[in-house]
Amino acid sequence: MWGQVLSTTTSTTAEGAVVLTVRAHSVGEFQVSVFLHHLCLVTSTVHVYAGPLSVQHIAVKCEPFWVTAGDASVVVLQARDGEGNNIRVGGEKITGSVGGKSVPVVDCGDGTYHLSVTETRSGPFDLLVSCGAETQTLTGQVLAGPTSVSKCTLVGIEPTVRAGHMQCFQIERRDRFGNLVTRDSSSSSAITRFAAKGVAKGLSPLQVAIQDRAIQKNGDNVDVQYTAFMLGTYTLSVWETSTGTAVPGSPFTVAVQPGLPYAPCCTGVLRDKVCVAPRPSAFNHIVRRAQVFLGFLSSLRLGSTHEEKDRMLALCKNSLAGPVHVPDATARLH
Repeated sequence: MWGQVLSTTTSTTAEGAVVLTVRAHSVGEFQVSVFLHHLCLVTSTVHVYAGPLSVQHIAVKCEPFWVTAGDASVVVLQARDGEGNNIRVGGEKITGSVGGKSVPVVDCGDGTYHLSVTETRSGPFDLLVSCGAETQTLTGQVLAGPTSVSKCTLVGIEPTVRAGHMQCFQIERRDRFGNLVTRDSSSSSAITRFAAKGVAKGLSPLQVAIQDRAIQKNGDNVDVQYTAFMLGTYTLSVWETSTGTAVPGSPFTVAVQPGLPYAPCCTGVLRDKVCVAPRPSAFNHIVRRAQVFLGFLSSLRLGSTHEEKDRMLALCKNSLAGPVHVPDATARLH
């Protein structure tokens, strides 16, 4: 009968009287007219009110149906009759429960009922609504709360890396209950920003780049990228910018080892593309400068990154200016 406002049937009694039966499918005020041979005999106004409560037709008033982890979120239910019409009065004995635990219900007296739901684990949850023997299960979503730096995690950390190779690890945002904060979370508008640095004794600081996918709206985590060119052990620190609070697992150490052999820089000894071995004689020193320059030309030809080309060019200038001082007797990283 959906889509119809009124439906009518007629019948005749034994006495010859005609009985007109009207059935309404929507609430409101309607006019009913009786005609005989296109002549209106009578017109009457009919007031139609919602029928008895149907638990199967109870609906959440606000969509989408979600709550925030840890907050006492209010879920508003609208009572409806069997035809789906909103009931405008209260008084129904509606109860609710989540995971077998009852939740408080407030009858607002206008056909709506407020249920207070508090959940701490993100993901879907079932709200069981009951009235008498009738029940209905409404499925909602628990979203992570605001980011808690003390619960954030660092993933993808490599304790040993190769010189000249870009490295990347991630910062996972989590709320105070350990739920992963995503772009769909209710707190996604308040984005926590992070910073990072890498230092080593006697070496230049690492150039660390932060790519926040939540800000760029192409992901949820924070990517931390860096490239080490000097052999040694670096200490990397990651923190939240507004308070300076360190992310759990920070600081941590990374050992930089020589990279893979790179032919333009090999002279009888395997070297990576950012390592140059010292030679004592003046002739060998000149040879070394020429090899560095050839390595720079090869990096241009082999499609190295801009950063690698700039570093190789700087090494060429240093080689032409004078001797290259190295921290150890085996390798020199630019």
